[in-house]
Amino acid sequence: MSAFSNPINPPKRRAGPAKDDPDASTLSLGEDFQTAPCLSVSELRELLNRERDSKASKGEPLTEVFLKTLNHTEKFAIFKNENAIHGAKLSMQGLGISEFERAQLLNLCCKHTDEAKALVPSLIQSTDDDNLADSLMEIVNVRDTQR
Repeated sequence: MSAFSNPINPPKRRAGPAKDDPDASTLSLGEDFQTAPCLSVSELRELLNRERDSKASKGEPLTEVFLKTLNHTEKFAIFKNENAIHGAKLSMQGLGISEFERAQLLNLCCKHTDEAKALVPSLIQSTDDDNLADSLMEIVNVRDTQR
């Protein structure tokens, strides 16, 4: 009889998350993300397009995983060119937020501060509503006017 099926010896459950468990709401993303850069889907799309062009110029084949990833970014990238990405990133320059929060705001393209803070809870502590609202308005404006 295994420990899981023994009613006398049930498995132990943790009361809550351990101190070291990743938690995006507090920007505790885990050890792997301490030095890794965070990219939005739009930024990743630009990188993958450059890599595709580089491989094509060298006559190198593209893997199925690469093509699927590129296709995914084509579908979900909000900003379709480098100028739009740069403009959206500039609008967040004075917020004092982390790379992770910046990438999430670019991916989500929220219109309202309450929506942004609900989807990216760490923003509750890291920025004030007025500055965030101005940045969100700029991001949406860049999205709507990109060429």
